[in-house]
Amino acid sequence: MTECSRIGKWFRGCKFEARYDIYTPTKELKDIISRQWNTSPNDKDKLLEEMIYVQDVCEVCGKVVARCEND
Repeated sequence: MTECSRIGKWFRGCKFEARYDIYTPTKELKDIISRQWNTSPNDKDKLLEEMIYVQDVCEVCGKVVARCEND
């Protein structure tokens, strides 16, 4: 992708917006965990819906800033 011609401008410069994937546990996973006699806190955490950060995208020029894999 080419460098944004609007970078550093006060008016209509780059405006980044975060993009997320949404993790939703499946019905099968919920059934398996609910049938267990002793459910651990880690298993209960698997039943929560999560938003996982993916990247930032500029709404003006389309430039993408991907997540850092070292974190």
